[in-house]
Amino acid sequence: MIGLFQRRQLFVHPVQSWFVWTTLIYVACLLIMLYAVIFLPMVQPLYDPSLSWEQHAQVASQFLELNSRIWPWLIITFLALLLHSLYFMHRIAGPLYRFSTLFRSIGTGDLHQRVRLRKHDYLHREAQAFNTMLDNLENRIKTINLHSALVT
Repeated sequence: MIGLFQRRQLFVHPVQSWFVWTTLIYVACLLIMLYAVIFLPMVQPLYDPSLSWEQHAQVASQFLELNSRIWPWLIITFLALLLHSLYFMHRIAGPLYRFSTLFRSIGTGDLHQRVRLRKHDYLHREAQAFNTMLDNLENRIKTINLHSALVT
């Protein structure tokens, strides 16, 4: 059975997809820069017509060997960064989802609910401050109701 606050979707807040796409773009830019810095200088001798075909073959062999060694690790790193960004964003998007649900509930007049976050979520200080604000607001409303009952 799915609990009240268990994840049903991969993306529950628009900021999640923005963060993941931004991370993917940064990693792709880093990979392109890595390719430009490491691989392009290695390929330059292939365009030198003064080299023999044996030297071309040796350069090509070194290039292919480096490609076969480095790209699997780059792909693994890329996937690890993607998974980490998804995990990180769930620790933020979950509380944002709970806050927005609570805002709608308070908007309808229900002041008795409180923000409850999972232990590993972020925004615990904000949740505590919001719960304290709701407690103070509830106490003030009780005081006002008590004073209005005494007046009437």
